[in-house]
Amino acid sequence: MTGAPDHPVALVTGAAGGLGSVIASDLHSRGWRVVGVDKLPIVCPATDAERFTALTIDLAAEGAAGRMAQDADKAFGGIDLLVNAIGYIHSEPVLSFRAGRLIPHAEDKWREVIEANLTRPFLAAAAVAGLMARRRRQGVIVNVSSVSARGNEGQAAYAAAKAGLEAATKVMARELGPLGIRVNAVAPGFIDTPSSHAALSTERLDKLIQATPLRRLGTPDEVARAVEACWTNTFMTGAIIAVDGGILV
Repeated sequence: MTGAPDHPVALVTGAAGGLGSVIASDLHSRGWRVVGVDKLPIVCPATDAERFTALTIDLAAEGAAGRMAQDADKAFGGIDLLVNAIGYIHSEPVLSFRAGRLIPHAEDKWREVIEANLTRPFLAAAAVAGLMARRRRQGVIVNVSSVSARGNEGQAAYAAAKAGLEAATKVMARELGPLGIRVNAVAPGFIDTPSSHAALSTERLDKLIQATPLRRLGTPDEVARAVEACWTNTFMTGAIIAVDGGILV
């Protein structure tokens, strides 16, 4: 990335996922040293594996965010960039009509979605921010949100979690700015990833494509370009960057 110090260090959570894996690979290809974190196996980039470390950590575990930050710090001697790509898409309406009955949104699924898409990214960001501050490192944190934060029909829990993550991003930008730590969020629209196809029917995706001015799904590479902007623009903090093909216009 333009303007980066020699071999800066990036920590990418959710690095086994459709977005996280591409972001981690993109950073690695640009000369970064990368620590990828996921509870699932992570595919190491094929070139220069010495600049890539994979940590298998379930961030749902108590104290896992702190341990992750410490392990990542030990891997390459500090962290310059955190990309919080952890989370997953979930679609479920407030009320469902099944077998002649109105069924409210499942309580356990609500908690699970909020935990995965809001609590874990926030704790990861807080842990890494603490490490950056202790090392007096002027770092950058990028949270991966979603256009669903504006309220997407059929995704009450997911939308609430992403809206919360965007609010937390703005608070962190205010609080951490005086320490030289910038915090932004990237809000993808509907991206061509396996998780999108798993969460949304083909019919629903076709309708969303027609509602998107560019008439297509986005690509993970296009989200990676927005992450790059969060790093290179040193006067940008507290921003929510939409990468959505204009669907919110």
